[in-house]
Order: sequence, then structure tokens, then C-alpha cells
Amino acid sequence: MFQRDRDRVIHCKAFRRLKQKTQVFLSPEGDLYRTRLTHTLEVAQIARTIARALRLNEDLTEAISLAHDLGHTPFGHAGESALDKLCPDGFKHYRQSLRVVDKLEQNGRGLNLTWEVRNGIITHTKGTWAATPEGRIVRMADQIAFVNHDIEDAVRAGVLDPAILPRECTAVLGETKSQRITTMIQSILAHSDGDVAMGPEEEEAFLALKDFMYANVYNDRTAKREEQKVEKVLTELYEYYLTHIDQMSNFYLQLAYQEGRDRAVTDYISGMSDEFAIRTFEDVFVPRKCTCYKRKQEKRAMIPHEYIEELNRRTDIVDLVGSYVQLKRKGRLYGGLCPFHSEKTPSFYVYPDTQSFYCFGCGAGGDAISFAKKINSIDYGEAVKMLAARAGMPEPQEDDKTGRMRSRILSMNREAARFFHACLNSTVEEARQARAYWRRRGLDDKTIVRFGLGYAPNDGQALYQFLRDKATTSRSWTPAACSSAALPGASTVCSGSGS
Repeated sequence: MFQRDRDRVIHCKAFRRLKQKTQVFLSPEGDLYRTRLTHTLEVAQIARTIARALRLNEDLTEAISLAHDLGHTPFGHAGESALDKLCPDGFKHYRQSLRVVDKLEQNGRGLNLTWEVRNGIITHTKGTWAATPEGRIVRMADQIAFVNHDIEDAVRAGVLDPAILPRECTAVLGETKSQRITTMIQSILAHSDGDVAMGPEEEEAFLALKDFMYANVYNDRTAKREEQKVEKVLTELYEYYLTHIDQMSNFYLQLAYQEGRDRAVTDYISGMSDEFAIRTFEDVFVPRKCTCYKRKQEKRAMIPHEYIEELNRRTDIVDLVGSYVQLKRKGRLYGGLCPFHSEKTPSFYVYPDTQSFYCFGCGAGGDAISFAKKINSIDYGEAVKMLAARAGMPEPQEDDKTGRMRSRILSMNREAARFFHACLNSTVEEARQARAYWRRRGLDDKTIVRFGLGYAPNDGQALYQFLRDKATTSRSWTPAACSSAALPGASTVCSGSGS
């Protein structure tokens, strides 16, 4: 059963995100520095070595090792410290790791892991030790791994001179990373009589070495300056999403409805990778040029968002890409040789479910418009016109007052549909009755999600208040617009979904 736990951890989304999460050094230049994922793998290797030698359960040890940091924030412990200040209930990554496997994965269903693995996750850092020897091994392996690989990374970064490592520590543990890890593992094997323990001499030397790292690396002035930037980024994102919860996915919108905005925003941000957090910050707070197109140097109006959505709906990306690339079906995907770089082994894939493409060789990716633009070496506007002609749509027209009003009304109706769908997935009694109604009508969960079905709360004011709140933070909406346009539109959404 612990093999099943291990497999579920490896295949979950949170595990994949670890590859772009900081271990110690923020956004280091070079690909040889540890990430949260490589740290996790080193912990698993050390822990399994000890468990095998002590004839303990290797599968349980590995499952705990691989899952112990799933709840870690972007930007390492600097991100954890920032979220701990922002979240009213505080934030600790070991608690969040347990929340990830119990609540957040699988759209709220969790991974259904065994008690032994869950106990090992929550106790891997500090406080009460794990109830199983395998969990206690992982706690020790975690510290052995991070101190030793952080020394190696600090030397590579020029932050630490290996010659200044405390002599009283290296004399006992060894001069190199390999020697130190071997010494500590052998000490644990020699002194684990009835329980997992390290020898007193080696433990004293290790604790002194860890104190040295905190004084000279983890609390380095340069690192502290970078941590201030981390706190700024996460604070801005946290405050933004508190007032723009509709910008998160439906799952987190549902969490906000059930457990409060702070909890939902904390879960959302803690799950971000470093790269995604920075990109999101730039998208939200850094000004950029509008998407527009030119024809014979004549500046044209912005292409309406609704037009682009309709164009994407009418364009089958498999047919589009297939007219340039020989594609072969591989399950739910299509693969072929990338048209953007030379290769002999296919690394180019088309995803019909998301109407997107991506090449693992050169990194090219995007939607149908991005593909048309890149494959034909044309600008965005020309790509839109090309696909429009292909789909039998008229060219995009210049936006006017009527079009802008229609855009606002459609936008409010979309938000209303998302709101009603989130209501349906809440835990209140009304929502349970609504879900039971849909099931009596013969509709399963997959159909409900596919068509965005929902229900309207009986108080009659929930949607109105939701749109009013959004109107106060939206430049394109006004409370008057919500009163005159949103409520009739919302009524249409309700009847259209059968609510």
C-alpha cells in the first residue's frame, strides 16, 4: 500500500512544481544548483539507504521523503516567512504539505494517503517526532541532505569558502560532502539500537555545522536583500488576489466560498513555482503594450477579446498544425517533429483538450494564433486575419461603444456562470440539494463540470453582491452597469444552466 502512496505522490501536480521552486539560492544563474525537487530526491536516496540497512520499510520511507516538501512555497523559506506574516492563521510548509495531500490535490479529493505517510509529513521538520521509525529516518535524512548540498551550492555561488568550515566539524564528519554523508549514515546505523539515532559525537559536530551555515550562509546580507524582494512580490500578489478572487481558478473560488478568502489565496500562492509567481507579478503590476495589429503602418483598434475567444472556438488546432506537420495520435495527444527546430526524435505535441501546442525541445508553445504567427513569420494581427479567413469569420472590426457595452455584459455573464458553478460545489445544504437534483436528472459530475452547471442561492442577493464587489475593483465595470445589465444576464445564465 505504501507503493501506491509513493506513486500517487510522484504523479501529483504539486510534485511536478517542485522542479521550479527554490531550495536556498533565489533564481541562481546556472543549472547545477539544487531546486526543491532535487533536494527531495537526495532526501529520498539517503533515507532509503538507512531504511534498507536497518531492514525497515523502504516504500514507506520513500513515500514520506517524496511528499515531505509538497507544500513548500515559491522562493524557499523566504516565501514561507512572507506567507507566515500574511496569512491570519500563519503558514508552515509542513502543515501545508499535509493539506496538499489531504485537500488540495485531485480537485479537492486529496491523494488518500495512509496514516503513516501523513504522520511522517507533518512531523518531518520540528516538534513531535514521527510515530514510525521510517518517519524519523526521513526527518534526519532531510537535515543531512540540506546542510551538505547547501554547502556545495554556497561554495559554487562564491558565498562560502570551504576552507573556513569549522575544523572541529570536518575532523569528525569529513572534508567533502560524500565523506560527511557517509559518516552520518554509518553513525546512524551503528547507534540505532531500538530506535533511530545518530552517535553523540557525530550529532554534536553536525549541529555545530548547521549553526555555522545559518550564521554564514542562510542569514547572509545579500540573501536578506533578496528576501525583501520576495516579501514584496508575495505581499502584492496576496493583496491583489484578496480583492480579485475571480482571477483564480474555479477550484480556489470554491475554497474562498467555503473557507474564506485568506485561506484560498494562501493555498493558491503557496502552490506557485518561482517562475510562475514572477510572471504573474509582471502580468498584474508591470505595464505592457496592448495587443494590436498594424496594416501598412496604419494603427488599428484593439481586437475585441470576444472575437479572439470565438476565433479560438472555431479553430481546431489539430487540423491547423496538421496542415504543416505530420502528426501521429498518442493517446489523447498528437505528436510529431517540431517545425521550429531540427530534430530526429519527435518532441512536439498538440493538446486537443486545451487547444495548445508545446515543444519540449525548443520550448515553443501557445495557442492556435501563436502557432500561425510563428510558422508563417507574421505578426499577431495578420495571424488573426489568416485564421479568421480559414474559419469563415469576418475580419475583426474596430471596437465601438456598443461593442464595449456588449463586452461588459458578456463578461459579467461569464462571471455569473463561474459564481453559480462555485456555489454548486460548496458544502452548504442548498448546494447538496442542487447536486442531488442534477443527479436525479441523470447528469454526472463530468457533465456538470463540462457545461459549467450551477445553482443560484435562495437569498436572491448573492450574485448581485458578488458583481458589486467586483465592480469596485474593475475599471471596465461600474455598479450602475451591474444593476442595469448584469442581473438580467445572470438570470439568463441560471435558466440556461437549468438552475
